Amino acid sequence: MTRTPLRTAPDARELPGPPLIPPVTVRDRIRRVGVTEAVASFTRALPRLVWNMTALEHGAITLPEVHTLLGGVTVGGYLLDEERRVLDLASRCTRCARAAGTAQAGGGAPPTVQEALAHYVENVAADGEGRRDLASAQIGLATDLLAGGHRVPLVPRSRRIELDHALATLDRGDPAELVGFLRDCAVL
Repeated sequence: MTRTPLRTAPDARELPGPPLIPPVTVRDRIRRVGVTEAVASFTRALPRLVWNMTALEHGAITLPEVHTLLGGVTVGGYLLDEERRVLDLASRCTRCARAAGTAQAGGGAPPTVQEALAHYVENVAADGEGRRDLASAQIGLATDLLAGGHRVPLVPRSRRIELDHALATLDRGDPAELVGFLRDCAVL
C-alpha cells in the first residue's frame, strides 16, 4: 500500500467555481461595544485566539496545552521554538489589549472598521516568496478594532479551507472575499 501525502491547503489553481461569498443576510458581527468591553472580551478569549493563530500556522499544540503554557508551566514533547511562538503570540496580544486601553485615554480618532479591514488585507498579502504572516495580521486587526471599541473577529482553524480560498482570491487581486470572510467570522 502506498501512502499519499496529505495536503491541508489547496493551491489557487485547484479552487473550482465561483468564490465563496457570505450571504447578504449575514449581519455584521464586528460591532462597537466600547473599548473596555471589547478589551475584556479579547482578554478572556486570549488562549483560544493564540491557539487558533498557532494552528493556522500549522502548529501542533492543543488548546489545553496553550492554557498550561499561559499559566506558566512548560509542556512536554514540543520543541522550544513552538512553545516560544505560543508565548510570543500571547505577549503580543496582551500588549495589543493594553495599547487599546491607553489609546482610549490618549484621544485621537481610532481607525474605522473598513480601515482596519483594509490594513488586515495589506498585512496578510503574500510577500514575493508566497509567505504570509497571518498572526501579525490578526494582531494588527485586533489593535485597530480594539482601539475603536469594536469586537475582534476570530479566524478559527476549522475554517482554514475558506480562509485559503479567500487568500487565493486576494492573490488574484480581489480582496472582497477576504473582507466578507472576516465579517462572517465569530467575534471575541
